[in-house]
This record gives sequence, C-alpha cells and structure tokens, in this order.
Amino acid sequence: MGSVEATEAARLAPPDYRGLVRHIVRDGLQYTVVLFPHDRTHGPVTTSALVRRALGRIAPAERVLAIGADFTREATALLAERGAAVARIGEFGWTDESYTSIRDRAR
Repeated sequence: MGSVEATEAARLAPPDYRGLVRHIVRDGLQYTVVLFPHDRTHGPVTTSALVRRALGRIAPAERVLAIGADFTREATALLAERGAAVARIGEFGWTDESYTSIRDRAR
C-alpha cells in the first residue's frame, strides 16, 4: 500500500464515489485509499472484521480514506477511532450481528 494525494484519491475512487471523496478529503494531504465492497456484486455492507484486517495492514501514522457502499456500526466505530475519512453511499445502521444473520439466511 502507499499513500496518494487527495486529488489522486478522488481519481482512484469508483465513479459513484468521486464526488463524495472530493468533499471529504483535504487538498495537500496524503491518504492511503482502502476500497471496501462498494457494489451489489461484491456485497454491499462491510463488517468490522474486514475493516480490522485492512487497518491492521496500514501504519498507524498513515491517513486513511475508506470507500465502501455501507459499513456496520462496529466497522464505522473502528474507522472513526482511526480518524479515517469515509466515503459511503448507505447508512442503513446494520450491526455485525444483524448483517451476518441476514446474509447467512440468504445463502
């Protein structure tokens, strides 16, 4: 992983997220961009387990830009603790448990 300038971060974002990214990043700063599931093909909700794994691979001093369709409450809390900028389309309010139970029943 490596960090990129804010303007490059917006260019790296999927098209549906570019406007959101432009509004949440600050010019002149560097970001490590983490692309989480962001469409129905890859799964629309990111749980805390996936966020924890991703953040564990990023140096504590790096500024994080997380991009994803939606995040569980626990995942959102982890990102907030890290001070990450978050570009998301949904805010349904899932918890890890509620999302996992619905997803498992659908299988």
